[in-house]
Amino acid sequence: MKMNRYFLIGMIFLFIISVVHAEDFDINLKLMDTEIIEGTNDAASFNLTITNTNVNNILNFRVYTLQSIEWDVVVEDSTGNTVRVYPDSTRSFLVKIRSIGGGLGTYTVPLNVRPQSGDGKFETLVPINIVSADGLYREYIPDIRIWVDMENKKINPKNRENIKITLKNENPRNIEDLNIELTSRLINKRKTISLGPFQEKAIEFTVSFDPLEPPKKDILSVRVWTTFENQSYPKKQPDAIEYEIIAYSNVEEDATVKEKFLKTEKRITVSNNGNVNKEYAVKIETTPLKQLFTYSSPRAEILKEGGERYLVWNLKLNAETKDGVDTETIVLVHNYRILFFIIILIIIGVIGYYLLRDQIVIKKSAIQTTTEEEGILGLKVIIHIKNRGKTTIEDVRVIDKIPNIAKLEKEFQVGTLKPSKILRGKTYISLKWDIHALESLEERIITYKIKSSLRIIGGIKLHPAIIKYKNEKAKEVIVHSNMFNLQQ
Repeated sequence: MKMNRYFLIGMIFLFIISVVHAEDFDINLKLMDTEIIEGTNDAASFNLTITNTNVNNILNFRVYTLQSIEWDVVVEDSTGNTVRVYPDSTRSFLVKIRSIGGGLGTYTVPLNVRPQSGDGKFETLVPINIVSADGLYREYIPDIRIWVDMENKKINPKNRENIKITLKNENPRNIEDLNIELTSRLINKRKTISLGPFQEKAIEFTVSFDPLEPPKKDILSVRVWTTFENQSYPKKQPDAIEYEIIAYSNVEEDATVKEKFLKTEKRITVSNNGNVNKEYAVKIETTPLKQLFTYSSPRAEILKEGGERYLVWNLKLNAETKDGVDTETIVLVHNYRILFFIIILIIIGVIGYYLLRDQIVIKKSAIQTTTEEEGILGLKVIIHIKNRGKTTIEDVRVIDKIPNIAKLEKEFQVGTLKPSKILRGKTYISLKWDIHALESLEERIITYKIKSSLRIIGGIKLHPAIIKYKNEKAKEVIVHSNMFNLQQ
């Protein structure tokens, strides 16, 4: 093995730079990595530089080996190992050569670069050394590439987050104790894994937070290390990742309704399952009429919006704590019982009125017949009587009084009912009419005229007329008319 290495080193010194010149192009080949680990898909690599010195034509070159059964040649960024170089330009290509079943040892592989048209060809022997991974174990310092993927940088603490760590062993060393540590103010995770030669492995960490964690910014540090010769490797660690616990507020409404006779009680429970305080408005549509029969606790505000009317409660809900969820309860009651009782009372009142009202209606009025400049001289008094009941009333007596200052005219209009009695007292003159029967809905009008014996200044008051009769229970009923006041 040592002789092979010395031979390989000699070949490298002899073949640091291989150059061929032709009329239209220059080719340069530099060795990069001539060592292949046995049993892996590793490849030796070389840098191929081609310069097209022709200012008019594009040149195409084919790269190959005459030992294609033993070696696989691949030119990156090419089509079938054919590369194109434009006029008066230079291009570089990475050439990789892999062994096809070759054993340990040092080899010289013939490599050809030939233009597809024109003269000239580049031919060289490239040195390749196939070595054992076991033999190199102690010589490799741990070299690990690390990728950290934290897809979500804005985190809701109620959700779990996945952090993916991808590791690649860059050499044939077998690493049995590779430590992975994730640390921040809120995260503390650690794992120990193994990583084989040239192995790539992805490790996922599931991170959970306190759902009540308030909003804050945090920095996640990822450290990967293994110990070799009392030192920690790899030296280069991933950059810290900034992430943020975001504010969230999950306001929930729950309503229960109790139906009773002409009464509805709605209980609305509002809770804030969030990590920040929240202002929240509960809005229920209403109407002015409906509002008259509505009350609530707490008291609602009235909002007019878009031609509609709403009851609004503006609530301030605190963030959820370990002691529990902040909850507000609204009690809304629609009570139509008052309206129902009012309607019942009105109905009872109407029925009572019709049941208890006087069957006979009497109304008194007067018309001025003669006047002088400074006083009233003559009046025509009118008494209007109506039986508004459904039965006939018999033996109806009508009584009216006029003051002594007035004189009753004894001439009565044709067709009018004359008084059955006229009695003169000290202060009044009483008039009495007897009506034998007054049928249902029958009306009677009694009129008489009076004259004042003295001049009346300012007006005269006529006292109410009276009707007396007996109802169906033989109880006497007395009905008074209105008092009439005639002003001059």
